[in-house]
Amino acid sequence: MERAPYRKLRQHGGNAVVLALWASLVFYVSCSRPDASFGSLLAEIDSSPQAVTTEKFIKAASLANGTEDQLRLLKRASKRSSDSYAAIAAAIAKDRNVSEPVALAMLDAYLSASQFAEALTLFHTALDASTRAAEYAEALVFAYKNRLTPVSTIEQLVACADATGDDRFLVYAATQALIEGDRATAKTLLVDALRFNGGMQSSASYLLLWDAGAVETLASRMPAPTDPLEIAICADAEYLIGDITAASASWAYLIDRFPTWSWKPYAALARAAATEPEPAIRAWPHAPPPDSWTAISAPSAIEAGLRSLIEELFPGSSEASMDRARWLRSKNQIEEARDIVSSLSGESAAIARLEYGNPERAVPEALRLAAEYPSSPVAYDVALETLANAGAWDRFTELAEVCRKNGLQTRRSWFWDSIVLVLGDNTTSAASIIRKYGPEQSGYAGALNLGMLELAGNRAQQAAEAFMLAVGLAQNQHEKAVAYVKAGDALQVSKLPEKAIAAYEAAVGADPASREARSRLMRLRMYN
Repeated sequence: MERAPYRKLRQHGGNAVVLALWASLVFYVSCSRPDASFGSLLAEIDSSPQAVTTEKFIKAASLANGTEDQLRLLKRASKRSSDSYAAIAAAIAKDRNVSEPVALAMLDAYLSASQFAEALTLFHTALDASTRAAEYAEALVFAYKNRLTPVSTIEQLVACADATGDDRFLVYAATQALIEGDRATAKTLLVDALRFNGGMQSSASYLLLWDAGAVETLASRMPAPTDPLEIAICADAEYLIGDITAASASWAYLIDRFPTWSWKPYAALARAAATEPEPAIRAWPHAPPPDSWTAISAPSAIEAGLRSLIEELFPGSSEASMDRARWLRSKNQIEEARDIVSSLSGESAAIARLEYGNPERAVPEALRLAAEYPSSPVAYDVALETLANAGAWDRFTELAEVCRKNGLQTRRSWFWDSIVLVLGDNTTSAASIIRKYGPEQSGYAGALNLGMLELAGNRAQQAAEAFMLAVGLAQNQHEKAVAYVKAGDALQVSKLPEKAIAAYEAAVGADPASREARSRLMRLRMYN
């Protein structure tokens, strides 16, 4: 074909031809490199799904706007390998929020790729564990099986238990509650776990039940006959609920099956025997022979026999020796108890030597105990108690200051602090401390001490309230009468004679032999 000369093209409208050719070229280039859209990428994926790379899917994921487009892409991604499926799901959620249907599809992707941590994060964003409890439980179980320790709330675990009927979620929730220091919630959850099994034994460990204080559940539990510790704990639970007969039978069963396992079942059985009333002593010639059943089955004889067995079977146990020393002291055999603790070493033995020792040596021995165990809150607590009982207030104040500087918190730190304040004539601050801790931790004595401190600080109305609180905490009629008398005294100071008379009358009603109540009542009636 012969090419036309350039000049001839110009003469026949060549400019228009050139422009048309240029426009065609631009159109061709633009069509050959179009801006990729979600629709075009999806069409390309559908045309050859096996040849399309994961990167192409991820590109499409970044362009997928809305639930419908995201679900269309995830449906196609689900036919690929599990890792690719999960990577595409992660790309969809990158830097954006997704709807619940999309989140459920993503959950399927993560679970199929064993990415359980990522699966659980969905329940912090798009999914609610309370309404999707079954899905959350599935992800949680997979995580546990793969040795992950995800953090779940108690509410989420309870929802899982309700959705699946599996009591193990409640057991795990109870463990969480114990870690958080909420023993009451843990106990409730463990009791609910028992109900999940229709009253049958739950999957909860007996140690967990013991830590939660679920003694009623433990008392009704059937322990494994091969586990002596479980038998012992169930027996202790029976004792705590007041079923002494069942507890004694369990301890006897434990001793029979595992005679050398521990000295503690023997001691527990001995203490239980000591609570039984002794038979009436009959004089000669009606007294039973020493080897008769009547004599050897007496509670005191059973107790002594069990104590002898402890000595015979556990001669090297310092704990068993300490328990024997306590038993001898309870029998007023102080010298024998001292002989035992003097041969023992350790903090417990040192405390026992102080408690069983000569009262005339109490002060130096208390200071010695604190010096030997300077980091022990228990040793300091006993030493402070000994100094207070001996009236060595200067030494007491010095030791309390040392305890405070060393940061030692004893179980009665609040009480010792209040005594130091009283010794410094700061009854107001002392009363504030006892008001906060006394009635709760010390019961009757704490409330009574609070009332006396309030009265010493000329706060008669608050003193009367504290004494009435002591009335409610009294363990017997005598304690109740004492508290009523103190309340009447405080009401008299408050210029409330009628209420004071009522308090003294209540004291007489509680303890008719109370001379204090009768004399105060008579005097008050005489002048009012």
